[in-house]
Amino acid sequence: MVVDANRQFGTVLAPNVDPDFSRIGPENAIWLYGVDAEGRAATTQTGRYFDWTGTSLAVEIESFRFFYDKPALHLAEDCFCSMPRPAAEQISGPTFHSGTIWVRPDLRGPDENGIVLSQLLGRLTRMIGIALWWPDFVFTFSTNDLYRRGVVANFGWLHQEFPAEWKLASQPVYRGGLFWMTREEMLGWATRELLKQPVVAA
Repeated sequence: MVVDANRQFGTVLAPNVDPDFSRIGPENAIWLYGVDAEGRAATTQTGRYFDWTGTSLAVEIESFRFFYDKPALHLAEDCFCSMPRPAAEQISGPTFHSGTIWVRPDLRGPDENGIVLSQLLGRLTRMIGIALWWPDFVFTFSTNDLYRRGVVANFGWLHQEFPAEWKLASQPVYRGGLFWMTREEMLGWATRELLKQPVVAA
């Protein structure tokens, strides 16, 4: 398996896209895998579709159903989760989570522009998610450190709210923010990005 072959880079799958913890397949998930000129793993990015009709991001994450199909099997006494309100309550219906980006350490950006490969993959993943599932909302999470360094701003997210925090079994505490946009906002942003690009004659 590709993941096992690249464990030396410290890769860890988030449980919501790990088949050991969640039911994933072409009906609810995508996975992009990039290689360099030598065929070595260079970058990965995942996306996960959720139909949260009648519920919300806040409810699904704080119940740990966002992370696990069967949370009770995987939780420990020190597990917790807290989402910013009212933002996380408003994200409901068909939704798409773009996240779990990994870029090989030697290919990561050295400055405030962040990880160039992850910026490109993040954009591509969101557009694929919209094309496949036409979600009402697209969202992600990012750590406080990446936010302070200005990396998140390069991804085009229009809305943000803090804090988003959780602790999963055998993992460190995650502290960051929730970032999101509606489908219409995402399409408008993508159109503006395309208009910035120079036109190349055929």
